[in-house]
Amino acid sequence: MKGKVYTASAGAILCILIFVLRTASLVYAAAPTVTTNNVDQLTSVGVRFQGTANPNSISTTGYFRYWTTNPGSCSDVGGTRVPSAGGTALGAGSGNVNYAITTASQGINLTPNTTYYYCAIASNGSIGYGTLKYFITQSGQTNGCD
Repeated sequence: MKGKVYTASAGAILCILIFVLRTASLVYAAAPTVTTNNVDQLTSVGVRFQGTANPNSISTTGYFRYWTTNPGSCSDVGGTRVPSAGGTALGAGSGNVNYAITTASQGINLTPNTTYYYCAIASNGSIGYGTLKYFITQSGQTNGCD
């Protein structure tokens, strides 16, 4: 059995290419827009991380990473992920959503008087990163009156 050879004009190929590119752009998620907010509830062994993310209309999960050495920029590699899996469901809206998590809720004890670098991260199939920030845990010393 002989095979058939099909030919197409340059115009038809261009139309197919435009269709594929338009369709592909609908498939890939726009990464969430993420802001790393300042920490609060800072103690000698714990902290509450805070972030803000815009899911860009795609179901999104938010989480954080921290390091004891400066990684240079926010990354989803190395350091410690908080929580270690999953994260906070941020929905699929088109506006900013605040999220936070404490180290205590994750069973994490930080080291007193230590500099930590951290950032907010959100994922909806694509990953968005907040800016890298840092904090220093309190010294943990008591005044002797406790």
